[in-house]
Amino acid sequence: MANPFPFVAGSVLTSAELNSIGEDGISYTPTLTQSNAVAKTVTYAKYQQVNKIVRVEFQMIVSGTGTAGNKIEISLPITPFSNGANVFTGVGNGNIFDASSTNVYPGLIVLFGTTSVTFTNTSNIYVNGLQYLGINQFTAALAAGDFVAGSFTYQAA
Repeated sequence: MANPFPFVAGSVLTSAELNSIGEDGISYTPTLTQSNAVAKTVTYAKYQQVNKIVRVEFQMIVSGTGTAGNKIEISLPITPFSNGANVFTGVGNGNIFDASSTNVYPGLIVLFGTTSVTFTNTSNIYVNGLQYLGINQFTAALAAGDFVAGSFTYQAA
């Protein structure tokens, strides 16, 4: 379905255009990196774009290995608006399940440049008893069986 945005004054929207607003997202294949590309199976990754607002949801099962002590990044489906000041802007949240310890690490997702988001926070933040992980808090390498999932929203360029 064609994107009906931006609306044009005086035009009439069809029922198909109205129904397409909020329809199922568009599938994409995000890259997962922890210093280097990490092999994974994408179980779910879709985005929706309404005008300049992009909403992303993803779930991945790790089958490779990352590099310990490095940030975890997920690629974006659409280039974000960037004015230099919006880098490290919180855009969503997610979880990393560490299969070796069976721990779940909730994380704040922030823009990281114009190609990816990363899990981060500012030092030790506790919300409802859960510690949000930062760039240096998840020191283990991603490994086979780990699970990475999240959702975020940002402004497209």
